[in-house]
Amino acid sequence: MKDRKIKLLRCLLNKNDWQTSIYLSQTAGCSSRTIKKYIAEILDEYPDLIITSRNGYLINNRNKTLENIRVMQNQMPDFEKERQKYILKQLLLAPSEVQNIDKIAGDLCVSSLTILNDVAKVKQKISSYDLTIKTRNYNLVFCGSEAQKKKLLSTLIYNDSKENFYSYEILQDYFPNINIKLIKTILVDTLNKNNYFIDDFSLQNLLIHIVILIQRKDKCVVDNDRKVLFTNAHIQRIVSEISEKISDHVQVRFTESERYDLCLLIMTRIIKDNQYEFSNDSLNEVVGAKVLSLVDIIKENVKKDFNIDLSNKDFIIRFSLHLKNLITRCENHIVLRNPDMLTIKDNYPFIYDLSVYITNIFTKYTGYILTEDEIAYIALHIGFLIEENKAINSKVKAIVICPKRLYYSNVLTDKILDVFKNSLVITAVTNHVEDINHYEKYDLLISTIDIITDFKHVARISDYVNHSDIAKISSQIDEIFKMKTRNSIESKLNTLFNKDFFYLNHNFKDEKSAIKTMSDNLYQKGYVEQDFKNKLLEREKISSSSFMNIAIPHPLEMCAISSVISVALNESPILWNDKHVNIVFMLAINIEDKQVFKDLFDFITEIISDEEKISVVLKSRNYEEFISNLVSFC
Repeated sequence: MKDRKIKLLRCLLNKNDWQTSIYLSQTAGCSSRTIKKYIAEILDEYPDLIITSRNGYLINNRNKTLENIRVMQNQMPDFEKERQKYILKQLLLAPSEVQNIDKIAGDLCVSSLTILNDVAKVKQKISSYDLTIKTRNYNLVFCGSEAQKKKLLSTLIYNDSKENFYSYEILQDYFPNINIKLIKTILVDTLNKNNYFIDDFSLQNLLIHIVILIQRKDKCVVDNDRKVLFTNAHIQRIVSEISEKISDHVQVRFTESERYDLCLLIMTRIIKDNQYEFSNDSLNEVVGAKVLSLVDIIKENVKKDFNIDLSNKDFIIRFSLHLKNLITRCENHIVLRNPDMLTIKDNYPFIYDLSVYITNIFTKYTGYILTEDEIAYIALHIGFLIEENKAINSKVKAIVICPKRLYYSNVLTDKILDVFKNSLVITAVTNHVEDINHYEKYDLLISTIDIITDFKHVARISDYVNHSDIAKISSQIDEIFKMKTRNSIESKLNTLFNKDFFYLNHNFKDEKSAIKTMSDNLYQKGYVEQDFKNKLLEREKISSSSFMNIAIPHPLEMCAISSVISVALNESPILWNDKHVNIVFMLAINIEDKQVFKDLFDFITEIISDEEKISVVLKSRNYEEFISNLVSFC
């Protein structure tokens, strides 16, 4: 329970806005009711730590929360999982890898038999790392390769810190005798001096690797037979500089093999500050023809299947450099952690799903299988481009009516665009009301005079564009955006849902059971081909389609004979991989309806983020009420 409370507090620390109990329950791996119970217990012990309201929960005092987390972490573990973690930490971090069973039992105030039972379970957990614990003369002896022990320690640190990955206090708690802040400063300053940029979580990954290397230095066996390959000479000089500076402070010397590892880690994480000065030829020289060919294949397929254009020059440069680093990481078996993976997956499901699609292309082209952390890193690049394009393409189109002379009209429009440049485009300026009849496809009329018109969206403003005028224009823009979304989604809801594919409180055992029943029905009624079910399961193998407590299973390609959405609502959640979901939207989309795919993902994302909307959907007593509830959200 203590671990979950700490996890809950870290999740709140990582957010600057209100968090609902549903979001927190998914992050902490428990029910909303349990979250409310934990919040109440935390407030009983630490009053005023968390603010509660109808909007959810918010940290009141960040420094005090961090201090209390450290207090909770330093309390002796008294539950099974905590004891097991304590045993592993002792074996990995203590000066000796031989630990006395009676001493551990005494430290934890439990019997030696309890410790032996815990050790048996720890052995099972670490077997996947080819590590084991042997018992000799009532001592625990940690056996296995040094590389695997480092990998295990890295995983422990990541799991403890992934809800607050950018907090260096957690890393400092693991390694109290190493000055984490100083090493971080050495890394950043040296890279900056050499005109290289490294993002925050790549820096944290690198920092974790270095401090583990330092901590376990006296346990290392030098591998003299290891083959050290050629790496970039400039990166070698940077690593030498970093190594020397660190060695001056921690009194350890890095071997040639260890420096080589650092070269690889840094090469696959940094980006040159002048990346945007690349021409086509110089980009080809840096990343190679293989990477540029892969980028072209991704561009063509995404355009064909999703109607999304990835041809933006800045994106091509950023993404090509990323893929170059990604391939190098794969070649050298380097794992890049992404602490934002769950946030990206839950909050931006369409962008994440598009990244799964791109990942599948990457795997077919290179043969490398990517982790969900790497998929989320791709999502950061794709999401940035999509949001850029959305900002341009989704602007409200306005006509300005201003009877005064041309110079004044220009001043007026400049003032308006200065405020609304991200949401508004002025398609015409006219001196006469009658002229608007000559224009088509406008969303808003902005006028400095009173006009008589049946057009719904009109903002009557003064000649000087004051605060009141800005509020009027803003209100109209918001209303237009809502109307467009409402009209688009409402029309799709009435055509894409079908009563024949609606399941209410159906007794699905797990995700495979749900996928089989729902897809078989689609096939029998002629909406999909026979292999549709297998394509759904293939997609699930790459990355689970669950987001919060909703699952959206669908194949990688849009291969339905006719577009339809199958829906399952369950008050008792379905076990979907490692999550519990109450709502399933199975998407069977024909390629002709590819734009529908994105709109529906955006609409479902809005439902996911609103606890009240999810509750309303789950209370639907039949198909008709379900559709009515969805329409009410438009």
